[in-house]
Amino acid sequence: MFRNFPSLAVGLVLTANSAVFADQPIMNMMPRWDGGYGFQIRTDHIHRSDLKLGSDVVGSGFTEDITQLHFEAVYTWDRSIRITAKLPYVVDARREVLGPGNSKVVQRDEGIGDLTLALP
Repeated sequence: MFRNFPSLAVGLVLTANSAVFADQPIMNMMPRWDGGYGFQIRTDHIHRSDLKLGSDVVGSGFTEDITQLHFEAVYTWDRSIRITAKLPYVVDARREVLGPGNSKVVQRDEGIGDLTLALP
């Protein structure tokens, strides 16, 4: 019955590896009781200087500034069954990139990001 288990397990790992990605855990203290819930809002500010390709600087003096809010929530049906949600909101994003003729072009962005739901 378990004769083909190793090859099946390797096949599942290889298949899942291409379709699954990990994200940071939601909230440090999750409720562990039936009907437990919680939410938090975090803010994040990122500043990068110099446009890089890997570890090589390809555009000295180009910067990037991003300010985000992260809404995170959790609901627990049972100690072992909970659903978590993460929703990022970009308050302001400003990025300087190389434009035509090696000129500096400023890109701006704001708005709601992609919702991440998990049922661990």
